[in-house]
Amino acid sequence: MLQAGVVAHGVAMGLMATSATPAQVDEAIAVNEVSRLRALRASFLIVAGISLLSIFPATRLPKYVPGELPAETS
Repeated sequence: MLQAGVVAHGVAMGLMATSATPAQVDEAIAVNEVSRLRALRASFLIVAGISLLSIFPATRLPKYVPGELPAETS
């Protein structure tokens, strides 16, 4: 969580330079935190979906068992 604190601190310092009130800065940081978490969850969901879709092409691979193929000689 150290990284989130650093990001929140950076956002807060950037917003303090504007005309935003401290309450508005706190709300913006909360919205930013929720948005970043939602984006992270969505990206993991997309990666999981792609992983699940890769099962279908993998079913077309040959089904070899160990010892079935002759050993390669050099």
